[in-house]
Order: sequence, then C-alpha cells, then structure tokens
Amino acid sequence: MCGIGAIVGETTGVLELLFPMTNYLYRRGEDGFGIALVNPATGEIFQKPFIIKGHDERDIDRDKAHFLKGVEAEAYRIGATMALVQAKYSTKTTMQKVDEDSLRRNMQPLLLEYPNLEQRCVGIHNGEVRDYAIKPSITITAASEADVDSRFLIEVFHQQRILLNDDWRAARWVMEQVKPGENAFTFGYSDGHGLLVMKDGMGIRPGCIGRKGDIVIITSESGFFEEAYGGFEREMLNGEVVRFDANLQLETRQVVTGEARPCGFEDFYFKDWLSRDFTGELSVGNHIRFKMGREMAWFYVKQHEGIDIIMGAPNSGRSYAEGASYELHIPCMDIARKTENRRYFLRRMGHKYSIDRVAVQGKNVAVYEDSLVRGDTIPQLYYHLKRNGAKQVKFFIAWPPILFSCDLGIDTADTERLIARQLLGKSITLGKEGVQYTVGNVNREMTALLRERIRQESKYANINPDDLEIYYAPQVFLKRVLPYRTCTMCFTGVRPGQEAAAS
Repeated sequence: MCGIGAIVGETTGVLELLFPMTNYLYRRGEDGFGIALVNPATGEIFQKPFIIKGHDERDIDRDKAHFLKGVEAEAYRIGATMALVQAKYSTKTTMQKVDEDSLRRNMQPLLLEYPNLEQRCVGIHNGEVRDYAIKPSITITAASEADVDSRFLIEVFHQQRILLNDDWRAARWVMEQVKPGENAFTFGYSDGHGLLVMKDGMGIRPGCIGRKGDIVIITSESGFFEEAYGGFEREMLNGEVVRFDANLQLETRQVVTGEARPCGFEDFYFKDWLSRDFTGELSVGNHIRFKMGREMAWFYVKQHEGIDIIMGAPNSGRSYAEGASYELHIPCMDIARKTENRRYFLRRMGHKYSIDRVAVQGKNVAVYEDSLVRGDTIPQLYYHLKRNGAKQVKFFIAWPPILFSCDLGIDTADTERLIARQLLGKSITLGKEGVQYTVGNVNREMTALLRERIRQESKYANINPDDLEIYYAPQVFLKRVLPYRTCTMCFTGVRPGQEAAAS
C-alpha cells in the first residue's frame, strides 16, 4: 500500500503541486518518498529518493526541506513538464526489507538504464505483483540493483513497448500476462519522451484524474484535489491507460474490460476522509463510513443502551462514530488522540493515546473502529480509556474478520498474526462452502480473546478486562454501504474474479 502521483503541465505549475502532493501521499507510505522529473522535449530524466531511515527524528523536517529545494532547482534546470512521485510502504509479498540499504535500492521512482540500447525509463507502482508472473518474460535487463516487484513490472512494460512499438498493446499485454486477481497495480511510467499511468484489469488499487487550471493530475486519492484546490474529474477505469505524449497531449483508452473488483478496505480505512470512493461519486468519510456507522448503530441498538459517549478510534473511526451518533442521538466526542499523529497500520508498532479525562471519567464509551487486524491497537486504546476513568468500553468494528493476509497491495500481517485466525475451527468455519460464521458467536469469542490478551500482558496490570466488548458489523452491510462489488480476499480467501469457481 503506497501512494503515487503524476503531474503534467508547465514547470511552475508542476512544482506548485508536486510538493503538496508529496506531503499528502506521505500518509500512505512512511518509509520514504521519491520524485522523478521529465522534460519530454529533450528526453532528460531526473530521479531522486528521500529515505526516512537514517535520519534523526529531529532533523527530518529540515532534511526534507533541503531535499525538496534541490528538486526544485533541478526542475528549473531541465525544464521539467512531467513529474512522478511515490510515497513508499514496503509490502511483504516480495520479502522487501525496511533497512536503509534495501530502501536505498528499491525506493521509487525507480530509474532503469539500458546502456547497450542507450535508453532510460522511470516508473512508480502501487500494489503487489508476483515476480514469477513477469520475470520469465524479461529478455533485456537494466543496470539496476533494485530487486522488487516494481522493478520487474517497469522492466517488462518497457520491453514490450520496444517489441510491439505500441503503448496500448504493451499495456494490454502486461494486464493480461500479469494475471488479474493474482496481482494488483496502479502504475506510472516515462521513457523521457512521454508519460503514462495505468490500472490493472480489475482496478484493485485506486487512481484518479483531475486538474488545476491547465495542469493535469493523477493520484492515488481524490482528497488531494480538495487540499490543493484542484478539480477532481473521475476515478480511473479498471484496465485504463492514461497517456501524455511529448507535446503534453492527453489520450485515454480502456485496453482491458471486465467487472472491476476494487479494494473496499481502501474506502474503509486507507483513504483520507476527504477522498471519493471507487465510483468517484461519494466521499468515503461523509458517505461510506458515515452510513456504515448508522447501519451498525441500528443493528446493535440494544448494545448501546447505557452508552454515554460515542467516539471514533483515532483517526479513521471518526466518520463511523458520527454516523452512529446521528442514528442513536448519543453525543459523539473527540476524547482520544494519538500522541504522534501517524498511522498505526503503517508504523509496524504501537501507539500511545492522550485522553480527555474530564470527558471520559465515569462514562460508558462506544468506540467505532475501522478494522481489527492483529489485535494490538484495541487493548492499548482500551487501557488508556480505562486508566482515565472510563467504565465500560465497547468496540464496534466496521470491517469483517480478517482471516487471510493480502498480497494485492494491502500489507496485512502474516496470516498467523491475524487475530481472527484464532477463531477458525471455533466460531468461524472454513470449508468447501467458504467462510461461515454467526456474527454473535464471533463477537463473544473475539471479546474473550482480547480480554485474555489484556490479562496476560504486564503493561495492562490493574486494568479490568471484563469491561471490554467487541462487536463486528455483519458482512451483508458491505453490500448496503459500498456502491460497488469489492475484492473480498482478506475475509473470504477468494481472489477477485474467482468467486464463481469457489461457489
């Protein structure tokens, strides 16, 4: 799960948007970021990464500012009218490491050079591609130390452009060869003389198009257009290629058609609350998540009896909580915040919370949370609420139990670390008919699991775990709330597009 973007226009306009986009996308990938600049009239490419590891926390803002100042100078030097940017979060399918040396090799945009052909290309990628799907097709090899899936995706596309002498046919070849449902990509590329962005045939990862004046923008989330006062136009289609030639002329084609299977977890968790859903029609915060909060409140109305305050787990739980508050007429309050405003899923470690003790003391609290993955966040938040005087704390979870690790660009924990896996063979069964459970039984067993975890950890000493309760939203609510058919692999184990074979 990364953030990518492309900007095309005159140099001053590109720079006006490039740095805000870089900062915005950083929320989707905290390992670092990189920028590539292109002048299609001369074919010149400039590429440079910024890696977080190795920087003292106190110096990061200063070092980023110095980095961006250097990029600005290069943009004017080469007369860049095209830019690619990526914020990187290293996913596990290709066993990427997050040490400084590995990140230096693999930080995107990746610049590939072919000395024998006197060619260069640069690319960015959000998603995951299985290396074995494309390595056998590569017959020319770039001079690069990069060893991740993104490198091979860029390389095989570059090769097919040479062989077929046609961008559209090359894009179609890649989409068909890199099998839909087994791989996922939103992918940006430049050979120095043009730029293109494409989505895989199922449109699993996000990518949207907009403008600010004469500048064309493609990025992972439409929330950027609101932040940059630009105009969002639409979400890219699955199988679509958006191409700019050397004269900055735009052309689009959907080279592969079929039913899309976007990732619903993007709309439930990753996207900024300002961003649109995969249809481009609804905001994820004030429509998708708000509606799910209302549905859950209605379904669990009895479980909210005696609740004094509804809150959203920082930060993506806020809209769910507001929906529940609207439905139940129970006040929604911000009574907790992270001591560091960074995303737990991306940090690979825990959070600490600051709590409004005056608001929470002696109160029964309902906490709305987007998902329950490893089971680390809820005990921590429960601990902080209880030690500040909360009585009973009930968690309402919007996303179904996550039973399978995702290898399509969402870096969920390894399967054995997914806490819901501990319910298999108990309240959850997995057989020829797929995943089956009764949500009430899952709620009881997950509550027991997390209570036991709290009892066993010394850092939660003196906190009564029996005041904790867990409630999942039924799966059917996804169909009521999301206006598209979602990939369900993380909670059913069935890959997108293979539902019929599994039934």
